[in-house]
Amino acid sequence: MEKNYWDGFYDKYGAPIKPSDFALYVEKEYGNLSNSIVDVGCGNGRDSFYFASKGINCVGIDQSDKAVEINKTSIPSSINGLDFLHGDFPSFDYSKLNLDKFSIYSRFTLHSINYDEEKVFFDNLTNLGGLSHVFIEVRSINDSIYGDGKKVGEHEFITSHYRRFIDPDILYEKLSKSFEIKYFNESLGYSKTDDDDPCLIRVIAKKI
Repeated sequence: MEKNYWDGFYDKYGAPIKPSDFALYVEKEYGNLSNSIVDVGCGNGRDSFYFASKGINCVGIDQSDKAVEINKTSIPSSINGLDFLHGDFPSFDYSKLNLDKFSIYSRFTLHSINYDEEKVFFDNLTNLGGLSHVFIEVRSINDSIYGDGKKVGEHEFITSHYRRFIDPDILYEKLSKSFEIKYFNESLGYSKTDDDDPCLIRVIAKKI
């Protein structure tokens, strides 16, 4: 992952803006599934702040020191059960969080890591005690910006930063080894803005 790029990004854009549509969906439909949510690759903390504001204990993890620093200093006194930690989420030692039951929330993070890091992440989740569910939203190989930038590998491109697009069939197969797939869909309209309507894969999976 590209720590220097994201340090600069979060130094420029700072902490919270409104939550993503995925966070709204997860909180509404699945917010009662576990005691806590771990927001991996949390960035500016937009979704972490939202979950905590709804009474869900949340830990945001990011490789960017700058993002973690800004997020920590932006926690309002009215919000409890929210923390931000520095770390690379694929290999992070989640057991040290001492959570009895929790879910992993991964929005726009799988496409920020390469294949080797993804394997480490999925192996980590497979062996993780206390894990209840995994919530994933990620750009598909059918996204309109697929192919932009310099190709550096299979479905991997670099523009201002690295991005790897995800094959839905392969993702389903990988997750099915350790998870019961509760919801899996590829669609436009999940994160539509005035400038973009990415083709995303949305997944809800329960740890077996």
